Amino acid sequence: MTAPGILALSVVIFAAGCPGPGREKPAPVSPAARTLDSHPVVPAYSVLLDTARGIAFWGAGEAVHVLDLAAPGPPPVVAVLAAGGTAWSMSLTRDRLYLGLGPDGLEAWDVSAADRPRLLGRYDHPGWARGVAAFGDHLLVADVDSGLVVVDFRDPQAPRRTARLALPGRAYALAATDSFAFIAAGEAGLVVVSLADPARPVAVGRLPVPDAATGVFVAEGTGYVAAGDSGLLVADLSDPARPVAVGALPLPGRAYAVTLADEHAFIAAWDAGLRIADVSDPVRPVEVGRREDLRRACAVAVAGDRALVAGWNHGLRILDVADPAAPG
Repeated sequence: MTAPGILALSVVIFAAGCPGPGREKPAPVSPAARTLDSHPVVPAYSVLLDTARGIAFWGAGEAVHVLDLAAPGPPPVVAVLAAGGTAWSMSLTRDRLYLGLGPDGLEAWDVSAADRPRLLGRYDHPGWARGVAAFGDHLLVADVDSGLVVVDFRDPQAPRRTARLALPGRAYALAATDSFAFIAAGEAGLVVVSLADPARPVAVGRLPVPDAATGVFVAEGTGYVAAGDSGLLVADLSDPARPVAVGALPLPGRAYAVTLADEHAFIAAWDAGLRIADVSDPVRPVEVGRREDLRRACAVAVAGDRALVAGWNHGLRILDVADPAAPG
């Protein structure tokens, strides 16, 4: 669910993230988890929703599956994108899907016809593209080692890097609003960058976290940070230059990614599964639901009554979250 003021949000790896810091290799398929309803299941590293069209994009290694969530019964796969590397992160703007492929660069796809995706172009990014977020005609890249990178994709057949901003920590994921990028930068915490001039990004604020920031979601001046072993951190971002932690929720496992839907935060907490918190009072977030049987939960997206949870080598699970206290 995309919140007001968010242009794009990458939902995956370490900010929707699978799994720990560094340059992971895709995991082998788990023989014990090969069915999702009627679907064969391959590893799931990222997931992204297009709520307007009722479709989902599921990053499964070097393939991105397009699921029709509006179809009755188990969502069918209507198309498969053959990516040039493992789809660690994704971002959608209008009819264009961007893929962050780790050491294999970036790709832009035309998904205006969901059942007939078309590759528009790719950029041989020299670093390790961990998270991506569309920003107008540009793509913001959270690079593990290089910090924030801005790539001009106005001509997708000839994209070019226009800016790079070194950060104090490793960049794992990011969210973008009209004027700022909020970057989950590991042990450096949450770093706020002004994008008033995308060609000259400037770090303007930083919020330390007790462990490591690996995922972030921003909505209406509030940030929700997946903070590793420290669980969920809620921050007041009304003054982006002075982010302030206002609430925290310790959780078992390791919080890798977070998203928000209807005043509930959904946290992918690795081997502690999916955790659901009521954040209607950001100062006092309260855990209200969980699914502890979901192993290696590393990315999550929510649309209506459905939550899609990426489980690394345990595949993709689709849950009924009409009652957040009893996800089924």
